[in-house]
Formats: sequence, C-alpha cells, structure tokens
Amino acid sequence: MSKHYHLKFFLFSILIFSLFAALANAQEKPSGELAKSYVAYLADDALEGRDTGTPGFDKAAKWVADHYKSWGLIPAGDNGSYIQNFPFSFYKSDFDEPQLFINKRKFYHEDRDFRVIRYSGGGSVKGEVVFVGYGISSEADGLDEYAGIDVNDKIVLFMHGFPGEDEERWGDLRTDSAKVATAIKHGASGALICANFNEEERGVGYWRLRPGNYKSDFIIYGVDERVVKALLKQKNETRRGFNRRLEHLMEKLDVELKPVSALTGKIAKLKVKTEFNPEKPGKNVLGMIKGADPEIGDEVIVIGAHLDHLGIKYNLIYNGADDNATGSAVVMEVARVMMKNKIQPKRTIIFACWGGEERGLLGSRYYAKHPTIPIDKTVLNFNLDMVGIGDKLGFPGIYYAPNVWKIIKENISEEMLEFIQPRRGGPGGSDHTPFITRGVPAFALMTSPWNAHTDYHQPGDDIEKIDAELMDKVANFVYDNTLLIANQDGDLITENRLELYIHKSAIIANMNPYVYEEKLHVLDSLKNEWIDIQFFEVSLDSIKSSTGKTAGLVWALDAASREKSNSLGSGQSVSRMFSSRNASSVSVIGLRGAESVSHNLANIRIAEKLGAKFFIFDGVDGKWISDEEGLTKAGKKAIKEMNKAKMLIFAQDLPESVLLKIMDVSRHPVIIAGKFDITELSKKFTDSLKKNEGLLALGFCPGKENEKIADNILTLKETIDLKYLGIYPGYGKRIDFQHLDLLFNLTLALKAKGFNENQIKQILGNNLRRVFEKIIPSQRGQGRWRF
Repeated sequence: MSKHYHLKFFLFSILIFSLFAALANAQEKPSGELAKSYVAYLADDALEGRDTGTPGFDKAAKWVADHYKSWGLIPAGDNGSYIQNFPFSFYKSDFDEPQLFINKRKFYHEDRDFRVIRYSGGGSVKGEVVFVGYGISSEADGLDEYAGIDVNDKIVLFMHGFPGEDEERWGDLRTDSAKVATAIKHGASGALICANFNEEERGVGYWRLRPGNYKSDFIIYGVDERVVKALLKQKNETRRGFNRRLEHLMEKLDVELKPVSALTGKIAKLKVKTEFNPEKPGKNVLGMIKGADPEIGDEVIVIGAHLDHLGIKYNLIYNGADDNATGSAVVMEVARVMMKNKIQPKRTIIFACWGGEERGLLGSRYYAKHPTIPIDKTVLNFNLDMVGIGDKLGFPGIYYAPNVWKIIKENISEEMLEFIQPRRGGPGGSDHTPFITRGVPAFALMTSPWNAHTDYHQPGDDIEKIDAELMDKVANFVYDNTLLIANQDGDLITENRLELYIHKSAIIANMNPYVYEEKLHVLDSLKNEWIDIQFFEVSLDSIKSSTGKTAGLVWALDAASREKSNSLGSGQSVSRMFSSRNASSVSVIGLRGAESVSHNLANIRIAEKLGAKFFIFDGVDGKWISDEEGLTKAGKKAIKEMNKAKMLIFAQDLPESVLLKIMDVSRHPVIIAGKFDITELSKKFTDSLKKNEGLLALGFCPGKENEKIADNILTLKETIDLKYLGIYPGYGKRIDFQHLDLLFNLTLALKAKGFNENQIKQILGNNLRRVFEKIIPSQRGQGRWRF
C-alpha cells in the first residue's frame, strides 16, 4: 500500500472518531411528544382523576418516583425515598347527587340552589326549619338568638356574617364554624347557611368550616336565595310585603340587636353521603440533581407542578390532562433530559410533583415548612400549572424577582422572548405561593390565553386537547433557564427578601398629594417605587383661566379625571383600587383648602361629579374655620356636603379643639394628619378618633425617622388600636422618588419591632382601605331585598 493510502485511512479514522465523539457529547433537548406521552398515562381513566389521598393519586406518585429512579435522580423525600409524606384532613361529599326538599318541593344541586359545605356530616335528616338570624348565642356580647326557642332535632337556618359593621366586636362568634358549633350545642340536627340579607349578591357562597365541625350525622348546606324565600315567605304574602318584613327584621338585628328567631313551619329533608378522615396521608414526589459548586452547591432551584386533580365527582372522572398532568410532565421531561445529558449544575435542582394543590396547596405548603434544603437557600421556584393549551407562555412574577428576570431577559432568544408574556405576578391559587410569600423569587408559568383552557375543572379535560408542540416550547424554556440560573455566578439571594416581599405585596398609599399637572406620567415612576395609590391635588394657582375660579376648577378636575391613568373614578370599586395586581399606580384626585371651591357648597357638588375624592382642611381660612369659632356653621355645612358627596376628609395643621369638632360632625371617618407629639394626644382625642373610626396619619421623613415612627406606632397601638393608625411620608413638604424608595426602611424597622406581615400591611395602606370602604361601601347595604 502507498503512503498516501495510509495517510488517507488515518485521516478518515480521525474523522469517524470525531463524529462519534461529537454524537456522544451532543446535548439532547426536551421533547414535547415525550412529555405528552406522560400526560397520556397520568390523565388516563385508570388513575381516576388523581385526587390526593386516593389510590389513583398514589399510583401516579409511584409512577413518577419510578421514573425518577430509572433516570438516576437523587431521592429528596423522606428517609432516602422519592416520597415526602404530609398529613391532611380528607373530606369528600360528591359521591351521589345530594338532596334537599322543603315541604316536598325539590331543590336542585346542579342548579346551585344549594351545595354541601365542607365538613358536613352525612346520612339523612328531616325536621322543621328554625330561622336563628346570624346564629349567635352570647349573652355576654348582648345577643342570644337561641333564647326562648327550641331547636332540638330541628334544622337551623342562619345568615353568614354578623350584625352591623363592627367586625372586631363579634370576634370568633361571627365565623360560620362557631355558629355550627353553637347549633350542635343547642341540639339541632342540621344547618342551612345563607348569605347576609344585606348583601347585593345572595347566591351560595364558598363559606368555610373547620375540620372540628365535622359530626358524622350533622348535615350542613349552603343555600341560595330561592331556598330562603321558600322558607321565610309567608302564605299569601306579596313580594313588597315580604321585602318590608325582612327590612324590619334586619333593623332589629343590626341596629337594635334584638333576636328575630322564629319557627318557619316548613319541613326540610336533607340527604347526602360523605367521607372524612382527619389524618389522611398525602404525598409529594421529590427528585434532585446535587449542585457541584463547593460554594453555592447547597443553594437550590425548585421546579414544581401539582400532580393531583379532582378525582371522581358524581360518578364522572376528572382526568385533569391540562390541569395539571401537563405541568408534571414538563417537570419530568426536564429532569429526564438533564440526567441524560449528565448535567452537573453549580446549584442544586429539585424536581417536585406536589400533592394536594386542588385541596389548598397542601403539598407545596408542607414542603415550604419542611424543605429538603432550607428555604433560605432556595434561589428560585418555577411553578408549572396548565401548560398544554394555548399559544403563549404566561410568566408572572417579574415584580417580585427583578434580578432573576433581568438575567433571563438578557440571555434568551428573541423568539423565546416573543413566546413568553412577563407580568407583575404575586401570590395566588397555585404552588408558587408558599415560595413567594417567604421571599423566594417564584414564577407561575401557565400557557395563555386563559380562555383557551375551556375544560378547566371539567370532565372534558382530556389528552386529546393537549398540544405537544406547545409543551415542547415550555419544556425547553424551563430547561434552558433553570440551567441559566443554576450556573449563574454571584449571590442571587437578596438581603431582607422576606421583608422585601411584604413591602412589595402591601398596598402602599402615599397620602402626601402631588400638585396635578397635565399628563400624569409620574404614575409609572411611582409604581416603580412601589407606590400603589397616590393622591393628587388640583391647584388653582397654576390655572390660567380668564373665566373665573369656578370655571378653572371645572377645567382642572375634568382634565385630571380624563387622564389616561388609573384614576379612581365613580365606577371603580374600592376593592379594585386596593389591588396589588394593578399594573400602575392609582391616582386619587382632590382639593386643598376652602379657597379651592371659593367657599361655595355648590362647587363641592360640582367637584364630586368631576371626580374629586378628597378635601383637605389645612388651616384657618376665616370662613369655614376661624380663630374665634373654630369650626363655623358654614364649615359644618361643608363637612355634611362632603359626606353626601362621599369625599374623604383630611384635617391638617388644626388645633385639637377643631379636630374634635370635625370628627364629631362628620358621619364618615376623617383622616387626621400631621407630625404629632404622641405624649400630648389627649384621651378625649383618641376616644373621638375611635368613635369616628378615622385614621391618625403620622407624618415623618422616610429614611431619617423610620425608627422613631416605628416606636411611635408601637406605643400608640396600645392606646388607640393599630387599625386607626397610618403613615403620611413627607408631611409638610414635597418628597421625591428617592424618599419614597426609602419607605422600605420603615418596613424593616416595623418588622424589627415585632410587627407581623398583616400589621405592616395595615399601616402601609390597608387601614386607609378600611376608611375608604366606610365612605364608599363595596356591596353591603346596596340592592337589598331582591327576593
């Protein structure tokens, strides 16, 4: 053979070896088709809908664990296994169609005339129905609705809620659980719960009881207004007469606190089958790839999805292909490919298939309390829930994880950036919640649009509707970005991240008004500084109008209310205003000083119609507040006019004597704002504030006085009650964005003083919400007696 032949053969051998080496080192990518094959198994009728605590779910959990084992994942569950067990109270009432008859008239569960309340007992009961108002029995609190009436072996009907509007007065007595316990104590054999007659919507609510309410033969239904009418309407009673009688009953209850309990003379029959186990075992399936880096290998990324669904309800199987066999399948496929590719990430990766999501995030909540690796070492959670139908991938969570989002955004392709839909995010009804509420960056991945998931929680959620190509995109996004974060250098665990979550998830209201100027672009900047609600005042000084101050007022308010911003208008509910999901700050427009309306009551009415929601009394003006009289007769009339207009009243820079008169005259809560020496607040003032149910807004300079204001709040809550306290950053002077950003230091200071999350949120904005809801009720008292 020639030398040339040997050379050619040698080069050819090298080429073949190189090709085989390249093939051997080629990285496999996640497959949507394989992921869909997992869905096919999990969503098969044989698994009976995978309800947690049933044989079908246990079979699914074992199947996932067996795959983890075959792929070589490290067990991350209990005792060296892939299973993490957790206890929960198993309750089921959807075996057969429940029954309800009133005097032989049949009502229909499928038409939502009634529903079985969780932790109802089972069997069959029959008896006369007794109306017991709110179902409260407490002589010490001034209301015993069981006094003088026999409910033994009868069925009680009571309303959800409590008398009047003082929630704190009734404490635990207002809960449906306490009311059911009271009914059982008095010998009743069953209970019907209905909506408060004061509510606009009086359908069957999702009222909650506690496991301790379960009594095997005590049946509890929630009932619709049709059932209530059948029970309470008297023979030959007109609709108008019925409504008037109910209104009279409610006045006795809510105003006079006089029981209106009575026998109805109607016989009810209830029949339902239930099952209850207070200590049922649930399961999470956990597998792991251990981090290889000696410094950050003990940090962890959790990729999770819930494995459970709704099981069998009324003999129909709810297979839950989309919800959420798809999410579990993506978790599995990402795990398989990482093991196939022999990935050795710097940080640990845990692959979790949760149990109990449909029963209240049970598995993920348990893991967050009992993590495989400490929760403070958890860098990120990707939660997949319903990722098999649609055309885009929703990616909420960027507001709470800006650093992680920045890394992802800078490293993914344009095509993938087009595929995902980044959104604000926050806690909600899926398994990212136990992570994000502990400060862990968590993204809730769900394909969109929402209306593509047409069979959500329906028996038709089956494999035929699942899009393998879509799942392919989702799995590859999760695979690439999990590795991106897992291998990212540097510290990804933010300092004070729990406090940061509390601050960001709070509704933060800045009551220090900015002067309105055209084009409120400032709102976008405010949202970046975590301000959810910003007050703006209309200043006539800046209005150049030759037609007089009234015309100028009209122009300014009209311009402000027409801004393309998220303004609180007459059609916007208070609940929407106080939503942490708002994409931009809410603006509240109002007026400062009597001169702004030329001391004219008619201008108050005009201002209200044009969107003014607050008015600031900011000192002695000579007409409504004078040195001689304090609050004048004209001032009293102005306050009453503002009450009619449902305008929030601020009282600033006024002597205590005037503040007392303003709170006494106003039938709505008043915000008392200023920098106070808390040692000089008189008992008369604090008593008046409580009676008025107003808000003491403490002025301070953010960043400089956080410790002092936190100490003041700690002291005042012992004498005034926390619900009457709020903050007024920058009182007395305009503050810039940098000062607003320093409000986070107040949250840190409050947390250090021992305030819990709910108390901090009260101070930052929720107490203001209480005041607004007193002035602008959301539903209570509207549209009553609609029977």
